[in-house]
Amino acid sequence: MTNEEKDRLKNIEEINPNFDWMSHSHVVVNTEEEDLEWTNVSKKVDKGLNARMIIGIIIGLIILTLAALTSYGQTKKEVYNYIKATDIKHPEIVYAQAMLETGNLDTTKSKIYKENHNLFGMKEPKTRLTYATGTNRNHATYNSWRYSILDYSLWQKTYYKGGDYCDFLKRAGYATSKSYIEKLKGIKI
Repeated sequence: MTNEEKDRLKNIEEINPNFDWMSHSHVVVNTEEEDLEWTNVSKKVDKGLNARMIIGIIIGLIILTLAALTSYGQTKKEVYNYIKATDIKHPEIVYAQAMLETGNLDTTKSKIYKENHNLFGMKEPKTRLTYATGTNRNHATYNSWRYSILDYSLWQKTYYKGGDYCDFLKRAGYATSKSYIEKLKGIKI
């Protein structure tokens, strides 16, 4: 602070000896206009911080909610309802596939589900339309579990032409395990 600014502040104290400097945490000296502008920053900062903190908390909650909705951690009911909503044929069997491939939506049992958001162990297609965003662990990756279901729907619409769905899965070579179909039939909604 220059000597001139110190003199101005001294004059202020002489004009108003009861001035409370603690509640006025910021003094702006405008040397061009030779006047002082007083700002009660402490009150404005408190109000501003409270509003910013509340907005920050709300944004944080929204982000966490969106992450939960677009990532793993969804319920079995949500998966089944979304399968039905996408108009997939044989939703009970497709749901059973999701439960079998993900270990009942357990991220500790399926790294493909956890890392790729892949409910069905789908590979990234080379020729058909897809919602896959890439490949990880030799399986398709998706932005969310919902895109995995949408991609399964595209796969089904491309290759399934009707008839017994379990026979179709066998013929399509969907799974390498010989007991895959039997395991599917054992899973109930």
